Amino acid sequence: MTTILTADGLGKAYPLKPSPGVQFRAQLFNRPPASVDHFWALRNVSFSVERGESVGIIGRNGSGKSTLLQLVCGVMEPSAGKVSTRGR
Repeated sequence: MTTILTADGLGKAYPLKPSPGVQFRAQLFNRPPASVDHFWALRNVSFSVERGESVGIIGRNGSGKSTLLQLVCGVMEPSAGKVSTRGR
């Protein structure tokens, strides 16, 4: 069979900014900005889909289902890993 979708080590991270109070104090005391932490919506996801297969994505709210679909469709770029599609 032909592989039509492959995700290898897929991940998406969103930067978390410090709160406005922390940013204000850093500017007030002329300190360097705090380091930016990241929230990983997806991390190290790998799978492949063959022609003719059906796939369901099941998970709780906030588990990354929509993020995964956006990465597969090419709406967003992954922070880590690679998605390759063949066909529509």
